Amino acid sequence: FADNAAQLPQARVFKNAEAGQVIVGEVGTRVFLTINLRARSAEAAAQMQQVTQGLLALGALNQSDNQDLMTLIQATKVTANDAVVTLTVDLPAPTIVQKIQDKLRQESSR
Repeated sequence: FADNAAQLPQARVFKNAEAGQVIVGEVGTRVFLTINLRARSAEAAAQMQQVTQGLLALGALNQSDNQDLMTLIQATKVTANDAVVTLTVDLPAPTIVQKIQDKLRQESSR
């Protein structure tokens, strides 16, 4: 992971990640995605958190007319606790199902 991160200038800070974990689940009518990255230090985790929050803010500024992206950005939370950075996306399951169905219909009409 760290080797690939170094290829993108914006992602250099992520080369400080030592390990990662991805969790996808459903609670009630909500679907969540959680990504945990363990950094080499608490300082590196804080930097990773700040870069991620900056990328989300940049996306919100540059794509404010893209409602789907704005919904995704607003549903995303980034935290750092000691040397672990956690990114969580939490959305209503019906919204996700509807977007998938819309995309499948769009693809089948081509």
